[in-house]
Amino acid sequence: MKKFILACLLVPVMAVAQDFGYVQTPVLCGPFSRFLEVVGDKDIAEQPWWRGQNLEANSSYLIFKNPKTDAWTLVIVHKSTACLLGMGTISETYTTPKTENVH
Repeated sequence: MKKFILACLLVPVMAVAQDFGYVQTPVLCGPFSRFLEVVGDKDIAEQPWWRGQNLEANSSYLIFKNPKTDAWTLVIVHKSTACLLGMGTISETYTTPKTENVH
């Protein structure tokens, strides 16, 4: 029974995975301490805004944002190394609509 359930769960994942592929793109990496100096500089003035952890990979994703200019930077941090994944000057925040609890 467990094998049947596992097979049912894996089939949709495998079907979706066929539509995806890898893209190679240059990624700039360096010491996380140096990265903090750069984004904290008075001209950039970005502050930590969001963090997500990947416990399996022992890494964190961080978004830094300047509240005045909306400039943002996305990095992945593994141990003491930060890798720049993206940055920009326009961002949007999405919220999910609240549903009423009807009984």
